[in-house]
Amino acid sequence: MICITGAGGTLGSEVLKQLESTNARFRLAYFSKGKADRARASGIEAVVIDYNRPDTLEEAFVGCDRLFLLGPNVLEQTGLEINAVKAAKASGVRHIVKQSVMGPPKSHTAWQRSIDR
Repeated sequence: MICITGAGGTLGSEVLKQLESTNARFRLAYFSKGKADRARASGIEAVVIDYNRPDTLEEAFVGCDRLFLLGPNVLEQTGLEINAVKAAKASGVRHIVKQSVMGPPKSHTAWQRSIDR
């Protein structure tokens, strides 16, 4: 199963759209309870996560072997995404695809490179 974080945004919505056209099993992870509730009401498996609370991340990732990581665009992004990576490892996720930045690698800032590593 694939867990998709950032499911409520433009990119996450497109990932969802692409997955819906396949037989892939997926779970959407939202920061917003309202968005998660709407997804569940339409028959989609959805959970609420809080990058500041690793327990919510671990719970969301249980049963998933893959993760699409699109973290929040905030000053604390490095620490929050590292929380997600640690939770993914603890939950048995074996493969992470992380959305970083658009453009060539030299456009990465030092903090973005630390998350990618």
